[in-house]
Amino acid sequence: MKDQELQELTELRQEVARLKAIEAKYTALTQKTNGKPAAASVLLAKPDGQPAHDFRKILEVVPIPMFISRLADGLITFANKSVGELVGIAAEELLGRNTPNFYVDPRDRQFVLEAVQRDGHLYHHELHLKRADGSEFWALVSLQALEFEGEPSVYAGLYDITDRKHVETNLRRSEAQFRAILNAMPDLIFSVRRDGTVMDLRGGHDATLYKTEAEIVGKKIPDILPPDLAEQRLYYLEQAFQTGELQFFEFDIETNNGRRHEEGRFIVANQDEAVHIIRDVTDRARAEAALAKRATALEAVAWVSAAVSSILDTDQLLQQVADLTKDQFGLYHAHIYLLNNAGDALDLAAGAGEVGAKMVAQGWSIPLHNQKSLVAQAARTREGVIVNNVRQAPDWLPNELLPATQAEMAVPIIVGEVMLGVLDVQSDQVDYFTAEDVSIQTTLAAQIGIALQNAATFARQQETSWLLQERVKELDCLNDIGREILDSPPIPDFLNWVARRIPQAMQHPEVCAAAIEYDDRLYGNPTALDMPAKIVNGLRVTGQLVGRIHIAYAEPRPFLDEESAMLGGIASRVGGYIENQRLVTQIQERATELEDTTHFLNSVLDNIPSGLFVKDAENLAFVRFNKAFEELTGFKLAEVIGKTDFDFFPEDEAEFFVAKDREVLNNAELVDIPEEPIHTASQGVRYLHTRKVPIMGLDGQPRYLLGISEDITERKRIEEALRENEVRLSEATSIAQLGYWELDFQTQMFTFTDQLYALLRTTAVDEGGYQMPVMQYAQKFVHPDDANVVGAEIQKAVDTTDPNYSAQIEHRIIRADGSEGFILVRFRVIKDAQGRTIKSVGANQDITERKQAEFEREQLLAEVQAAYRQYVRREWEQYLADKYQGNWQIEVAQSGVNPAEPAQTALQVPIALRGQSIGTLTLQDAAGERNWTEDEKALIAAVTEQLALTVENLRLFENTQQRAVREQLTREITDKMRAAPDVDSIIQTGLSELARTLGVSRTYVKLTPDRDQSGQ
Repeated sequence: MKDQELQELTELRQEVARLKAIEAKYTALTQKTNGKPAAASVLLAKPDGQPAHDFRKILEVVPIPMFISRLADGLITFANKSVGELVGIAAEELLGRNTPNFYVDPRDRQFVLEAVQRDGHLYHHELHLKRADGSEFWALVSLQALEFEGEPSVYAGLYDITDRKHVETNLRRSEAQFRAILNAMPDLIFSVRRDGTVMDLRGGHDATLYKTEAEIVGKKIPDILPPDLAEQRLYYLEQAFQTGELQFFEFDIETNNGRRHEEGRFIVANQDEAVHIIRDVTDRARAEAALAKRATALEAVAWVSAAVSSILDTDQLLQQVADLTKDQFGLYHAHIYLLNNAGDALDLAAGAGEVGAKMVAQGWSIPLHNQKSLVAQAARTREGVIVNNVRQAPDWLPNELLPATQAEMAVPIIVGEVMLGVLDVQSDQVDYFTAEDVSIQTTLAAQIGIALQNAATFARQQETSWLLQERVKELDCLNDIGREILDSPPIPDFLNWVARRIPQAMQHPEVCAAAIEYDDRLYGNPTALDMPAKIVNGLRVTGQLVGRIHIAYAEPRPFLDEESAMLGGIASRVGGYIENQRLVTQIQERATELEDTTHFLNSVLDNIPSGLFVKDAENLAFVRFNKAFEELTGFKLAEVIGKTDFDFFPEDEAEFFVAKDREVLNNAELVDIPEEPIHTASQGVRYLHTRKVPIMGLDGQPRYLLGISEDITERKRIEEALRENEVRLSEATSIAQLGYWELDFQTQMFTFTDQLYALLRTTAVDEGGYQMPVMQYAQKFVHPDDANVVGAEIQKAVDTTDPNYSAQIEHRIIRADGSEGFILVRFRVIKDAQGRTIKSVGANQDITERKQAEFEREQLLAEVQAAYRQYVRREWEQYLADKYQGNWQIEVAQSGVNPAEPAQTALQVPIALRGQSIGTLTLQDAAGERNWTEDEKALIAAVTEQLALTVENLRLFENTQQRAVREQLTREITDKMRAAPDVDSIIQTGLSELARTLGVSRTYVKLTPDRDQSGQ
């Protein structure tokens, strides 16, 4: 049944290998469509390692995104157009930027640097990156260390794999699960060719390899193993191919962890390949050897006991025991010491062979307190003592009669509580004795004590026999479990069988019951959980507790230590069987999953939204056409298979397609056609983004050409519209002097735009990127006098509970060039589901010119007000001087009050007009004891203000009347003068009217002649 199980497992592995091959083909297919950035790295160096002179021109036109950055700080020193398009920024603007700004997770960059510094390169590694605008994408990256412009640098080639990341992730997950199952298997599994070449290695995580995996894979068996083992391995390999049957063999081998005993199996997988499985059974072999040794030793003990059981003479008994112990246990020497009557020394009573007789004749005796004696130590401690290398023991004294002694063991001979003596045995081998030997020799010593005590001899022999029977029962139980495991029953059946088998191996099977808990179910006798006396052992699988084994007596009975040990052995075997069955089930499930995955991947290819086609490399005839391409071109699969581009497209288009196909096949590398027009059968002219890549055969020559086309017609239209909108938006924000930003409250990081940096008169390059800590921004750009205002607004945004909170503030800034300005900040907050403020977005507008205009307007207004106050003062002074000759004043008299003599309670209020005092209002209480209230003062101030306005209005009205009179008189005089017929009349009329108007008695005009230039 074990061979049948292995055969079924091998067949499952073959099926898994077949499905994995299908999955690998698809992986290769998708990798081909991603381009081969590593291939482009050959352009970076000549054979002697120096940079090629013309690689810049080559890399600048290569459609694969590429760049070079310094290894020390990640500064980009070269970038082609394709990488600029990939990250959303012009290639020339990438120069001088740092690559860490494009990593989503900074730990990825640390990994990349370590790999390049360690290996000099990193090929086809997937990275999670972000563009200049912060959007994230996935790229397949290949890197090569090189020296560029005298600096240690890194060349990088990228390919955007975001669109197919989901498919690849599912595929890797399936492959990882499959590999995990294989690697989790405890057996070493090799794939071996018929000529003995090892092709692959899996599993064996618990096994010890005699060579590293690199020293095994790709090598032939004679190059790996010693000649005798290699010859054995090749023989069974050939037998497997000749007979087609499973070949089984065992062997011993020296490994890095000592000598191991292993089982080997060969089973044919195909006509040139076989599966070779190696299982490390060292522990089992050792356990079997230990059991055999124990059984032999116990048999020897029984034999010695039986042989001396009828001997009553003490000397004869002890001599017989010494001789039999030496012979039956294969020892170098054995002798027995007995405690003397005084209880202070151990006298040699018997020794094996002639040497023992000589030592007895010499009267050997060891004081009980002798600290250097192993025999005395065993007597004092009443425990067995072992020294497995007496030559290295500092206190060991050699015996000239026993020159070959290498190891020594002494066990006390005890009957009840009485210590009778010590059994001392010696071996001529280092590390010969074990704790098991102590146990066995202790048993023998007990038998010797029983023999010495004739009264207890028969009882001791019965007890020994019983113990042996119990051990045999235990061994039979373990062996039966092992045979049942080979039949591979279902786990529930197996657990029920084990629970029924355990009671037969116990001391009292008639009152014993056993039960096994596993997977929330109970197997065996459930009453075992409630019986008064029981022992329990955990059931573990791969180190995890998955259940328990219960052994119980219906009555209070003691358990032997050996029975507890047996329970541990049973638990170990049961746990191992459950683990193996789980692995078999997982492999079967994995095979089904892989089959489903293959079907799924085929469906993905047929239904992938991008158009996909495959051409024959020789004649460029179509051999595969997916549904998306049918819908795109309007041609059906049946119409296309076996035909070429010339059968469907205009000649110039067909020639263009064929030229690109030949370029792909001749150069054996991916060609990316960003845009090409195509005449379709039903949609007119469409624009495609096509990638073409060769698919190689086993001979390394192109066999097919794979093309993946994406209809970019609508995207092209949208992109053109977006570009126009972006230009308009950029112009609008530039005209409005607006700059947008975003603040992440968790990281305390600002994210700025180029327009905002322009507002601050700096750039992202000068500031090290588009992100900046809040404190750095505040210290560098916010005016120190306005820092508290900005900080208070930020704190309000954090503390607010309003999910729609928005605000605006004005504050001063210090630009990068040191000049000061004003900005208007408008922003709103973004909260999470718990109402916490997580982000703030906003826009800053430069209002420096507006603020300067406001300052100038305020200053001009202040000057106008000052001038107006002076004008008012001057006009009133003139008015009062003209009207009252400086003696005018405003007084309000009250009954019985003399205004000229103000009392202590008088209140004087200035009469002010636009800040200029033009008089005083004095109020005085007749009683002389008045306290003016604030309301009264306010009322008087209001009255005074109205009084000032009224007086000013009267002055202005009077001035206006006077001006009107003057203007009227002027018009009348002018009209009369115009009516005069000549100059004399005009003069006479003017003088008469002027005298009448002014009320004077005489007016005259004195006329003088003009002087010439000479003054005459």
